[in-house]
Amino acid sequence: MGELGSWRHTIRQLSPQTGRIALLSGLAATDPETQARVAALQQELKELGWTEGRNCSIEFRWGTGERDQMRTFAMDLIDLKPDVIIGMTTAAVAALVQETKTIPILFVNMTRSRMPQKASPARTAGVAAY
Repeated sequence: MGELGSWRHTIRQLSPQTGRIALLSGLAATDPETQARVAALQQELKELGWTEGRNCSIEFRWGTGERDQMRTFAMDLIDLKPDVIIGMTTAAVAALVQETKTIPILFVNMTRSRMPQKASPARTAGVAAY
């Protein structure tokens, strides 16, 4: 999961005591690709000194990609006030950029051509990264 390497800067800025991470995906938690991406994320965090349950927490929401469901899950995660939110699909990122302009959003599993217009790095002024 090479995309995670570019996230190191944002991950390093998590609170020194407890990093709060939220993850929204439009894919099922049982999807093999999703499982591989989550495992890669957890490994990357570990390499940066963040261990889930010790000094960071990850709150997951898994959806079907349906627009209203994604917005509901996005609002739910934003209400938790995480330090950063990871969007794993186009539908997830589209919902997240509609709901927050202050929490950094990292995204994977997207191509630039499918990136929501509001999520383009030039338009989010540092909120979204990929």
